Amino acid sequence: DHRDLHSFPTRRSSDLGNIGSHMVPLLARLPGVTRLTLVDFERYEERNLMSQAITSADVGQPKARVQACYARRINPKLEVVPITDRLEYVPLGCLRGDVILAGLDSKESRRFANEIAWRLGAPLIDAGVEPSLMLARVNVYLPAADQPCLECGLFVVFGGMAMLAPVACRSPIARPPPHRIPPVVPLIAH
Repeated sequence: DHRDLHSFPTRRSSDLGNIGSHMVPLLARLPGVTRLTLVDFERYEERNLMSQAITSADVGQPKARVQACYARRINPKLEVVPITDRLEYVPLGCLRGDVILAGLDSKESRRFANEIAWRLGAPLIDAGVEPSLMLARVNVYLPAADQPCLECGLFVVFGGMAMLAPVACRSPIARPPPHRIPPVVPLIAH
């Protein structure tokens, strides 16, 4: 069944850097969003000032906590849960949500987010940028046996040409749970 993004009450977000630091304020302003879980183990550095939605006062501070403060200032009624740990160490129950938003900077981190989304039965919206090439991409993965997951939708080489090969997922993790998990939205970041 199709649901409008605005109808999802909770979001999980990961990587609060180039994408995540700009996404959090937008999510905090969305009507209907009641909870954000922000996951990032890193701290802001001086070099982040030019590309991320932060101030010099944020340098040295944990990204998840900084963005949680910004989200609460925008929407005081919003429940915001900052988690300052690596995604792979966060208990699955803390990441339950209606949708998982990921702006991760490595394939390994994306694989963790993909597995978490499939295990929780939540759609995964995965975004990435390559600033030096001025490239951006957004991919949506739906948790269903007849849909491709991140792993199944990766590029394959066919006749010497790279092509996107979205095939039905054959992964053992790609079986949605038998019941719907209560809504929560994690924002995962590395």
